[in-house]
Amino acid sequence: MSVPKLNKMSSEVINKNFLEATPDCIPTEQKVVIANEIPRYEKVVFVNNRDPGSTLYFHYSSGSHPLKHYTLAHGLEYDLPVEVIKHLEGQNGNDPFSCHARIYAERKNYEGMPENYVSGYKPYFQCRSVRA
Repeated sequence: MSVPKLNKMSSEVINKNFLEATPDCIPTEQKVVIANEIPRYEKVVFVNNRDPGSTLYFHYSSGSHPLKHYTLAHGLEYDLPVEVIKHLEGQNGNDPFSCHARIYAERKNYEGMPENYVSGYKPYFQCRSVRA
């Protein structure tokens, strides 16, 4: 099922709804994130451990953070929301495996046989805080 578009309707409908903020001919079922509070920002230096020296292009959104596209270059200073910093450093409570790799090690199990286990995590990205 396709969403009706204003430019494919009759000229009367277009003229009536052209400057309306929410035209009555198009359904408004899509949810838009509206920020009710200003997020806390921190000044950080972005470090790309996955591809050192490369620029990271990504978009981020959540229930409290509207969709935004970010372009972060390795070694430069940025003012970023704390929520985005936690996501980049893998400290996200909703997805604890975001933006970092698992480090595996070997140990002996209860039978004396070797087994692999997750011994830690290596972050792909770091945001080092800048002291003013």
